[in-house]
Amino acid sequence: MISSGAFAGFVDRIHDLGDVARHLALAIDDAPDDGAEPAVIESLRAAAAGLGHEVEQPFYRNDLPEGQHRVNRIARTLRQEIGAYDILREIERIAAERGGAWPRWKNVIGQALDRCENSTALAADALVVCWREIVP
Repeated sequence: MISSGAFAGFVDRIHDLGDVARHLALAIDDAPDDGAEPAVIESLRAAAAGLGHEVEQPFYRNDLPEGQHRVNRIARTLRQEIGAYDILREIERIAAERGGAWPRWKNVIGQALDRCENSTALAADALVVCWREIVP
């Protein structure tokens, strides 16, 4: 059985992740409005919405495997849909081509993504503590 303290630590890390995921979604929505919106923005919005859905759903102490799957999906979304090389390269290209507020926006997105990745790692570490209590 997982102690309430270990599980509470995991839930706290998930709440922290939710906070930084909301910040990322807001940063994406804050893309400069200088005409036609690049297609990559909509794909980022969709991925951020999926990320938000994963962290907003409740986590249950008696369903640790589902919690593990969700942390894995969060990490995969960050790595493959938001922080993928081709996405980041496209953001870099847009910032360079359009100038103005785009380079600053690109930096804000990069910082928000870094915070999400760090929070996901902390949540995964807290989940390991839970697993160690049931699988010594």
